[in-house]
Amino acid sequence: MRFNIWSKALLPLVVLACVSTTQVQAAEQGQQAAIEPIPKTLLGNWHVSKILPTQTVGCWDEQQANSLVGGKISYKADGFSWNGTALQNQGATLSTVEAQEFVEDNSGSSSYIDFPMLGISTPSVERVTIQHADTEIKGITDQGTEGVPGDNVLVKDANTLILSVCNVWFEVQRVR
Repeated sequence: MRFNIWSKALLPLVVLACVSTTQVQAAEQGQQAAIEPIPKTLLGNWHVSKILPTQTVGCWDEQQANSLVGGKISYKADGFSWNGTALQNQGATLSTVEAQEFVEDNSGSSSYIDFPMLGISTPSVERVTIQHADTEIKGITDQGTEGVPGDNVLVKDANTLILSVCNVWFEVQRVR
C-alpha cells in the first residue's frame, strides 16, 4: 500500500519532468533551425594589419604567423571569405566576453593574455563566432589548426577586430 501512495505522489513529478524535457528539446531544436546572420557591424572588407605581442605560447613560428598579415576577410550576411575562399554562414553567435573571463579562458601553462595586451581598454567586448563547413586553407588548416581566420573574432571597436590563430593574436582593420 505504501508503494501505491508514493507512486501516486511521484507520478505528477515524473510527468512534469517528461513534459519539461520535451519542451526544452523542442525549444533547442527550434533554435538550431534558425540560422542567425552575421552581425551588421562586421559586414564589409577587412585586412589583417599586424601581429599583437602577447605572452602566449603559440604553435606557429614567426614565418607562419607573418603569412597571415595582409590577409583579407570579407563579411556578408550569409557568409564570409578568407583570401578568396568563401564560406557559407551556418549560424552566427554574438556573445559578450568579460575581461576576467577572457584571461581565465585564454591563459595558463606558461601563457598569459589579457585585454590590455590586445589594446582593449573596455571591461568587455563582443565576440562573434561563425559556424561553417570544414574547409582546407593552405598553410592554416592543413597545418593542424582548427578554424579559419575570421570565424571567431573579438570586436574591439567599429573598425578593429581581434582574432587568434594557433594562439597567435592579430589585429584586423576595416578597409575603407
